[in-house]
Amino acid sequence: MNKSLQLSGEVIREREWDWLPDEVLGSHRAAQNIRLEISCSGLARVDLLSKSDPLVLVYIKKLGQRSTWKEVGRTECIKNNHNPKFATPIEPIPYEFPVRQQLKFWVIDVDQMNQFDTTRIESQDKIGRVKCELAQIVGAPGGIFSAPLKNTNNPKGSGFIHIRATEIGSKNSFARIVITGHNLDKKDVFGKSDPYLSFYRINAEGDHTLVHESEFIRCTLDPVWKPMVISLGKLCSNHVEDDFMVKCFDWDQFKGHDLIGTATLRLTDIVPGMNVPLIHPKKSRKKGYRHSGVLQFHSVDYLNVPSFLDYIINKTEIEMVIGIDYSSSNGPRLNPSSLHYYDGTTANEYVTAMRLVGDVCAAYDHDNLIPAFGFGAELPSGTLSHCFPVNLRDDVSFHPVFIEFSPEVLQPYCKGIPGVVEAYNRSLDKLAGPTRLSPLIQRVIDLASKNRDGSKYYLLLIITDGTINDMGETVVAIREACSLPISILIVGVGPGDFSQMHMLDDDTNKLNFTRDIVNFLRLRSYARSSLEQMGKDTLSEIPKQLVSYMLQQKIPPDDIKTQEMSAPPTPMMKQPPSSPTLATSPKKKRLVDYIRGSLDLGRKRSNSLPLQNNTE
Repeated sequence: MNKSLQLSGEVIREREWDWLPDEVLGSHRAAQNIRLEISCSGLARVDLLSKSDPLVLVYIKKLGQRSTWKEVGRTECIKNNHNPKFATPIEPIPYEFPVRQQLKFWVIDVDQMNQFDTTRIESQDKIGRVKCELAQIVGAPGGIFSAPLKNTNNPKGSGFIHIRATEIGSKNSFARIVITGHNLDKKDVFGKSDPYLSFYRINAEGDHTLVHESEFIRCTLDPVWKPMVISLGKLCSNHVEDDFMVKCFDWDQFKGHDLIGTATLRLTDIVPGMNVPLIHPKKSRKKGYRHSGVLQFHSVDYLNVPSFLDYIINKTEIEMVIGIDYSSSNGPRLNPSSLHYYDGTTANEYVTAMRLVGDVCAAYDHDNLIPAFGFGAELPSGTLSHCFPVNLRDDVSFHPVFIEFSPEVLQPYCKGIPGVVEAYNRSLDKLAGPTRLSPLIQRVIDLASKNRDGSKYYLLLIITDGTINDMGETVVAIREACSLPISILIVGVGPGDFSQMHMLDDDTNKLNFTRDIVNFLRLRSYARSSLEQMGKDTLSEIPKQLVSYMLQQKIPPDDIKTQEMSAPPTPMMKQPPSSPTLATSPKKKRLVDYIRGSLDLGRKRSNSLPLQNNTE
């Protein structure tokens, strides 16, 4: 057992996770705080006679809301330095996975600190600025988000900013305590006692808060309770030297439970085999009273349960896969009543769902290449497919490589959510059916099976209009996916019957899934003004599901290889001009060679994420 314990609730580590119950395996903190550490390199010279004196101002606002930029912190000013490493971090920055937050970094040259106007950056010498999403920093490959500074007055470049995110706050720590009771007081008239234990945190005000209860053991004065797993944050605010209280009760079905005795102790005082007497407050006044039984502590083990950020920061990459329903029940695509109808201006429900969910997840995908599949359509060959790349069109000249490559071989990747939407709007018109989900789920299973080590976690977003025609096969596929790094997000569009989707997302687990990985929401259940909340609700369980997979597979963050930064990815295939001679042209041969090379080399990661050059 590899364990180390430090006082004051600092680092508590335990690599043996077999004893964790399900509620602990899925535990996570929905909202967390992070710290940003900033450095710059190659800053442009602003002063004529000396180097720059850089300082960084940081602003934040939530995307999709009518909010204004709010300053959240600033670094110190470093004199005469074009490659500053700032010692002052920006903290705390509130972080929550489904919430999109935008950050703006202004790098300022401060000539005279005592004359620095803290309210108007317009009056300062600006070296450059960067705007990005907080998720881009948190999910950056290599653990550092790097981007060029933009300044319209300096088109040659203003240098680079480098930002590292780290989690701050208390650890998600648990204690596993094995306790037995001996010679407890007899409380039942016609029997012995039915004892159980209650654990209480002792608050600063002197009152007590119940944090955990054991099961009760029938008719015994020498109970052997199951091992108890208790949150240290709840029991002692992660301070293992603080007192807590244990009360032993006699359980009663028809009246109040009778107190057997209480004990006050500290985790740091517990040693294996230690006996702690239970004292009844009223009996303690009697002459000759010793105790009402003893509690024997056999062992106390500790574990820091990793958080979602422990995995995401510099460790696990979130890979998004999108599945789109092309079954005929959606209605003819060119009919204005169709769920797939697009008038050139207004997004339909499919595109709305892609953007609401996809824009959040895409920021965690390092290369921003998103596989997009359709199901339930007729391919140009005349065959019905339940899993085909969305970037396939009726017009073979769109991807002439199909003459030599089947759709299964073609890379289904699109450049970000805009690329998925563009491919979808230009995709097949021949809707068919029926609706079968299992081939799409199996495709993601094949991807995830090659990445079980925690380096990738797959989010499959399925957008569909209702009834599943292969429910049995879909359930079997989901059961297989439960043992892999996969979560399945289903968004229902249109007025269809979604009773089967609710069955897949049943919290009572009637389908015997070994892990909760399916989340279903219906788009029309939300008013147009609250669609952003739908995206947040769809993704709210992802942190818990990711941590649950890692712990069940015994993959601590430290065992995941750090994501390496590499050269920018090879550009996606551009659409060649439509030409009947393209199939035999040298250009077509180069395209075929490109795809062969891409399939051999795999998907590459980006060293930095380009940002738009605007002057806001």
